Amino acid sequence: MREFIWQFDYSFSLEMHIEGRTARIAFSGELDALTAKNLQLRAPIPLDHLDRLVLDLTALEYVDVTGVREIRRMKAVVDDCGGRVEINGANADVQHLLDMFAGNGARGPQAALG
Repeated sequence: MREFIWQFDYSFSLEMHIEGRTARIAFSGELDALTAKNLQLRAPIPLDHLDRLVLDLTALEYVDVTGVREIRRMKAVVDDCGGRVEINGANADVQHLLDMFAGNGARGPQAALG
């Protein structure tokens, strides 16, 4: 198992665990326009080599539309490679935005984007 931790700025960090072709990424803080751009440009997440990506949003305090777009981008890369993306632990506000902007009809503590 490989583990990585990135602190992009004071307001956002992620912890990633990779085992085989499965990655679990735990977001912490705020996923907004600035941190979403940093996530896309600076985090070497091997999305195109994954069969399964689990996004743990338990510690994500805030997400805006740009953050939702970044989650959708990550999902699209994994989908294009035949993998699957799941979301765990989204709070009610974050889940509402995911439902509204990501076309996610799933509800509850574990929801698969789709």
